[in-house]
Parts: sequence; C-alpha cells; structure tokens
Amino acid sequence: MNDKFPGLPDYTGPVSGMFFAVHHSVMCEHSDNILKRVRYIRSDKPIREQSVRLANLMYLGVVGETYQAKLAPLYAELLVYVRTVNPDCAWDESVGGLRFTKGA
Repeated sequence: MNDKFPGLPDYTGPVSGMFFAVHHSVMCEHSDNILKRVRYIRSDKPIREQSVRLANLMYLGVVGETYQAKLAPLYAELLVYVRTVNPDCAWDESVGGLRFTKGA
C-alpha cells in the first residue's frame, strides 16, 4: 500500500496536507492538491528531473504539521522585524503572501 508517495504508482494517501519536496528548493510545504502538482511535474518538468521529483515527493502527515507549528513563532518574529524596518510591508497573513493593490 502506497500512502506516502503521491508521485509513485497506486498512491492512496491524502491529497492535501504537508508534503516533502513539492518544489525542489523547499523542503516542506502545504499543498491543497498534491495530485495537481504530480500532473504538472509529469507534463511540464524536464524528463531528466521527473523521476527524482516524483520519487521524493512524500506526504508528511503529523510530522509535517508539527514542523509547521514549530515554525509559526519564528515566522511571527521575522514579520515583526520586517514591519519594524518596513512599516509599509505588503505581507498579508490572510493570503499567505504579498497583498497587491488593484491597478498597480
């Protein structure tokens, strides 16, 4: 039974959650639909990269959620610093990224 590796055949695990190596330079991140990412890797990534990407893509479950929870206070501390140096910082936690104004 394959409930850990969505890039390998017969995956039966969760589609959303914390995953390892969703992107090559980010160790751990959340995905709302990991199967969409698998399709993208198969259709758009160079052939020479596909097998490595797919074999390393892994559902982290509780370990990933724990990792994310431990990082939360560090991100909050970093954001305090950034907003101290740059009071006009456009980071918006509600969208998890920069907030862009319309027409800009």
